[in-house]
Amino acid sequence: MADPAQQEETLAALNIIIKEVRKKRWRKSRRDVQTTKKGFDVVLNRGRVVSKMVSEHSKKNVWIVACKRARAALNINGFCLIKKGTPLYQKALEFKDMMK
Repeated sequence: MADPAQQEETLAALNIIIKEVRKKRWRKSRRDVQTTKKGFDVVLNRGRVVSKMVSEHSKKNVWIVACKRARAALNINGFCLIKKGTPLYQKALEFKDMMK
């Protein structure tokens, strides 16, 4: 069995490799034969390269859409916590129930 410190180093190295592969896909300099993720199948999300399919799926998430509508309805800009009992949380729940 491997040493825990060695496992962490291995995982860190793998994460770096994965990030490099995603950057190459974004620049369209890497065309993988074994995978369907080509350069045109990825998008930027806050500076990170992510799958277009995952990005579109998360944009359709009911809770995220409800929170966006609640923020717009209450004219909230910038950072605001969505805690139970706050007006933003209540409004988001209303929108979520309406969408179901």
